[in-house]
Amino acid sequence: MINSEFGSSIPGLSLEDQNRFYAEARRQQALAVAKYVGLAFKSVVTVFKAVAGSIVGGVAQARQLAELSHLSDRQLADIGIKRSDIPRVVMGEPVGRHRISVPGLAGWTPSTASNDWRGSAAA
Repeated sequence: MINSEFGSSIPGLSLEDQNRFYAEARRQQALAVAKYVGLAFKSVVTVFKAVAGSIVGGVAQARQLAELSHLSDRQLADIGIKRSDIPRVVMGEPVGRHRISVPGLAGWTPSTASNDWRGSAAA
């Protein structure tokens, strides 16, 4: 089975041993290629997940910004923020001396009933 693809024969090895040698070399080469293709695929998946996570996070922040922007000044005051604080609150930055929890943001729980603007009789 030795042919010109492999060049000259290997001195001191029978034709059968040479065929086994070349077959093993092809097998090792295929394993190496498969390993690196697998690593490349994992890298692409990791990058895709990061990009998708950024997009999802950006959409969620845009939705939260829109929801807070539609509240009246009184409703915003009830939850402890000013209209100018809305972008910082959505980004999760502290407002004043405290980090404010806002409906729609992860982990929001009102500290008192007066902070729950949904239950208030706001005009």
